[in-house]
Amino acid sequence: MYTMSLRLDDADRARLREVAESTQLGNNDVMRAALREYHERHAHRSRVQTAIRQHVAQDADVLRRLAQA
Repeated sequence: MYTMSLRLDDADRARLREVAESTQLGNNDVMRAALREYHERHAHRSRVQTAIRQHVAQDADVLRRLAQA
């Protein structure tokens, strides 16, 4: 397990405390969940962007004809 220090300003500390209390989780659990959610959201965006680029490349001719119509 990796250990690190995290410096938060007062506003972020209050947000962390609020989430921890409302979810009945510890600060570390909240931060790990937030990291997982952030990672998953950005990984999903990357997959979507890759799929869009692939479809645009595959359907370039169709898209050109639609644009001219």
